[in-house]
This record gives sequence, structure tokens and C-alpha cells, in this order.
Amino acid sequence: MRIHFLVMKDLLGGGGIEKYTREVGRRLVQRGHEVTAFSTGGAGPRPDRWNGMHLVWLPKTRPYWSEKLAAAAMATVRAFRMDCPDVVHLHSVAAGIMAAALRARDVPCVLQMHGVEWRRSRWSAFGRLTLRALEAVSFRCNHAFTAVSQVQCRYYEERYSVPVAFIPTAAELAEPVEPSMLAPLGVAPRQYVFAAARLVPEKGIHHLIDAFRRVPTNWKLVIAGAAGGSGGYARSLRKSAADDSRILFTGHVEGELLRALFCHAGAYVQPSEIEGLALSLLEAMAYGSLCIASDIPENQEALGEAGLLFRSQDPRDLADKLQWAVKRPSAASALGALAKQRVAQLYTWDRATDALEELYECTVRQYAHRGYRDVLPATLPDAAAMRHSHAEILSAVPARNNQQ
Repeated sequence: MRIHFLVMKDLLGGGGIEKYTREVGRRLVQRGHEVTAFSTGGAGPRPDRWNGMHLVWLPKTRPYWSEKLAAAAMATVRAFRMDCPDVVHLHSVAAGIMAAALRARDVPCVLQMHGVEWRRSRWSAFGRLTLRALEAVSFRCNHAFTAVSQVQCRYYEERYSVPVAFIPTAAELAEPVEPSMLAPLGVAPRQYVFAAARLVPEKGIHHLIDAFRRVPTNWKLVIAGAAGGSGGYARSLRKSAADDSRILFTGHVEGELLRALFCHAGAYVQPSEIEGLALSLLEAMAYGSLCIASDIPENQEALGEAGLLFRSQDPRDLADKLQWAVKRPSAASALGALAKQRVAQLYTWDRATDALEELYECTVRQYAHRGYRDVLPATLPDAAAMRHSHAEILSAVPARNNQQ
């Protein structure tokens, strides 16, 4: 099967959608599929091929909020000059609206949602209105739909009356990493709180800084991530932490240092105000870290009973959870082991690739059978059944006692 992925930003260096595409894309290649991915370029190299995937690089545009939409348009034009694929996989609404043009090629389009885009706090009222319009067009023009959390599946099914297959993000179970990489940062294993996120308001890092400053401890807070947008929010974070030497900003981190930070954290915190299904949270769980997350539905879904939840946007409640982690390392370690078990049971890349492969095959088969361009009927794929089977697996994960 020939599969096109549209569209990513810095495919080889980015997280989120970019990592999702790297992980499932290379696995699809291993299974004999031809995969082409369209992406804007980052600071690193831009090879024509990576792990068997054919990469098509696009120029970046400014301002930053236009990049994804402009890249999707350019990718669509480039795609028309290439051999027609069997299926096109469109990431979120900026790319999703391109199905309106791609339908002219008589090719089925699969839309994957990684969050409810218009709810993100960084958008103005006009931006939210625009994203809602893009969302409506995307769900009208694509042929099959998937989302990375059950919460989102229910939202889109109710709003647009279409079946939405639940195919979550995932993480690889990680081997221990030597702590020597931490020495240049001046942090000791199990003596720091870690957070990894793009520095934009909806990730809630300002709540984490506020909470950590309330905790009397010698632990440090390590915040890894590059500034998003114009960088004003990142500057405000650094200013708010300037008088607390325990708080460290590393900027963008990858490779062995990132793995070491995940592996040896005393606690990992996901303070997001809105999420899809956070890859960074699943990665922390895969390392067996104690995870503390805001109680938004998507984080509750990912973490279940294998960590601690705090009231979203409530630094005082988060400070209480951090204090618990500092004072109870043995209990924290036990919760971390449970989190790792949860990832092994529910959130693996092979499971995600299996589900995507099945969705592609169902979409192509049904599209060919119908013989005209229209949205797939509610009988295929059976999103409700997929969620039911996932819920059965969830029930097999042991519960924990209240850790308050």
C-alpha cells in the first residue's frame, strides 16, 4: 500500500505529530508499505529517505501560525505531481481541509485528530473561530477518522455524527540510562522534578513553577523544551523563576540527555491545560517515573490509577502532590512501576501501527466498494467496539490505593 502523510513541522526533530509519524511510518515500511511524509524543515539535515520513508521537504513560512496551513497547501500541490497513493493520512485540521482538493485524485483520505485545536489557549477569538471552521470542513471532506484519545473520539462522533476510530499515541519501554549525563546540569538522580514540553501557555508550565516554588525542598526543577510562537511566554517563565536557583531551563533536549532526564527523575509533571494524548507523559510512564498530571480528561485516560492527578490550573494542589513525592520515594517508585506496566499493556507503537494498518485497509476497501467520494458509513470502522476492547484492557491494570 502507498501511504502519504501530510503534514509535519521538522519531521526528524519535532515531537508530538512528528514523532508519531516517525514511529508508525518506519513500522509501516517494515511491513512492506511505501510511505511518503511531507514536512517543513528544521535546523538539522534533510535527507531524501529516513528508515525507508521517502521524505518531501517544504519551506517554512512566517508568521508561525501560518506554517502548518501553508505547508499543507504546498504538500498538496507536490502530491499532485507524484504517483497517486492508495491512501492519504492527514494530521489535524490544517492538513485535513486539503482533502477537499485531494478528493479530485480519487484517493481516500484519513483524518487523524491529536486534540481539539480551537480550544488551545494561544489562539485569539478569531483564531479559534477559524480553527472551528477548518474542523467542520475537515470532517465534511475526509473519508475516515481517528483520534488519539477516547475523549476526543466521543466529542467528534457527537459533533459530526461520524465514526471515529480510537488509535492512541504510544511509547517504547525504555532501558535504564547511565546518570552521568546529568552531571553538567548539576542534578542528582531522583532528586529533581522533570517536565518536557514546548513552552506555550496551554502546557501549563507557569502552574508548575508556581507550585514548585511553594515546596520546601533541595530538589531541583528541570524544564526541557523550546519556546513556541514568538517566545514571549518562555521569557515570562524565565523571569518568574529568576530568583529561584533550583529551577533550571535546558532549552530543547534530545538523545541521551533527554532519556537520562526521563529515566532518573524523582517525579515527572504534566501540567497541561489541554492535551491530545501526551507523548511526553507516556514516555515518562515508560521509564517507570512517578507521573503527576493535571486532571484533564486526556491525562486521566492516559495515567489511570498509575500516578497522581492534581486539579488543573491549581498550583496549591500541585504543590501538595510534589511534597508527597519528595517525602515518599518508595511509594513513588511503586507507582512508577505501575505506570510502566500500563504502557506495556496499552500504549505500544506496534499496537498503534496494527490499528492504523487496519483502518487504512478498511478505508481503501470500502472506498473502492462504494465507487464514489463520500464519507464512510458508521458501520466501518467500528469505533465503539475498538473503545470497548480498549476499556477491557484498561480494567486489567491493577488499581492503587488513594495516595493523598
